[in-house]
Amino acid sequence: MKVLYVAPQLGKGGAEDVLVNLVSFVAKENDVTLFLFNRTVEDSYNVSRLNENVKVVSFLSGSKLFQSVKSKIYNKLLYVLAPLIAVWIFYKHKFYQYDIVHINMTLSSFYAPFFKLLSIIHPGRQSKYVETFHTNWHLLKPFNKIVFPVSWSIVDHVVYEIGDNEINNIKNKSFAKSVSFIPFGCAEAEEPDQGFLGQFTDQYLNFDLNKTFCLMTIARLRLFEKKFDITLKVMKILREKGLENFKYIICGDGEDRKQIEMMVSDMDLTDNVILTGYVDKPQQLAYLCNVFMVAMVENTTGIAGLQAGMAGIPVIGIQTVKDYDGTSEFIYSSLSPERIADKILDLQDEKLYEVYRSEATDYIKTKFNLDKFFESYIKLYKGLLKSKDGS
Repeated sequence: MKVLYVAPQLGKGGAEDVLVNLVSFVAKENDVTLFLFNRTVEDSYNVSRLNENVKVVSFLSGSKLFQSVKSKIYNKLLYVLAPLIAVWIFYKHKFYQYDIVHINMTLSSFYAPFFKLLSIIHPGRQSKYVETFHTNWHLLKPFNKIVFPVSWSIVDHVVYEIGDNEINNIKNKSFAKSVSFIPFGCAEAEEPDQGFLGQFTDQYLNFDLNKTFCLMTIARLRLFEKKFDITLKVMKILREKGLENFKYIICGDGEDRKQIEMMVSDMDLTDNVILTGYVDKPQQLAYLCNVFMVAMVENTTGIAGLQAGMAGIPVIGIQTVKDYDGTSEFIYSSLSPERIADKILDLQDEKLYEVYRSEATDYIKTKFNLDKFFESYIKLYKGLLKSKDGS
């Protein structure tokens, strides 16, 4: 089976981490290529994690020159000139030779209709197109709410990962032919890399970890999607309610960094909040905190939250779905800063902390099984090819 994965880049995000795991697994027994529209400095870590059998190709032959202002111009041109660029990419990289073309993230979804049309026109092999929706409808910006429904209507199968009821949005907003739910899995926790953790601590954490209650988030710095405004209000309440000697470590970068830094200053949290920027080995960093904070969609956390849970760290969620009450679930979540702060204060009790930690970790290990995740995609690919053959 020849499989082509298409993604904008392979930077440091949850969707990219899921993609690395899936691509590497499928490459063990299949001919796999990963096409990236752009290579960036930040993607070096994830590219290094790929299975050695994965062939990585990119639009500009692996160039990492497009940063800052040039990067913004380049990305705009990718959209403006999409019909012409799509033809060049399709034939340059022989998209027509693949059995499965798997689309991931917004830019790839924008190109999917062009690739699919070229695949239909091209004589010979008819590739099957799969698209994975890595987020949720209520977290999309207006532009994305145009791009995704068009792509969903064109591809042969749509997979959604987060939120049991997201299928309703996909079917109501598009003409998707076939839709399935495959929740992403998470690998078992790695053993702590003391050398790496020590280096990170020396670089960013100028305090005694043994005497400090640490909270952590690893995410792109997007206020609307990741709810950092709510999380910072939680930190302010914790301090007002007397929690002493605590730190909130934010690992990641993104478009809203300056705004978040201003909020930290305005809330007088400069002494409590640390922003590190992008980090390598995010699955290791949870070992440094007492509680991991993450944005949630109903009862589902992103990949960083799962990695923290696998490492045995209690996870608490900032709920992104209005009116959803996650305060009685294995992973506690709420939209109320006050309720979240109270939960964190409850966990200052060692017995309550251990009970919550154990139950949350067991839940994550049971529900988000990585082997089941891999098996579901292999079954999907084979089913699509079987239907193509008419058998």
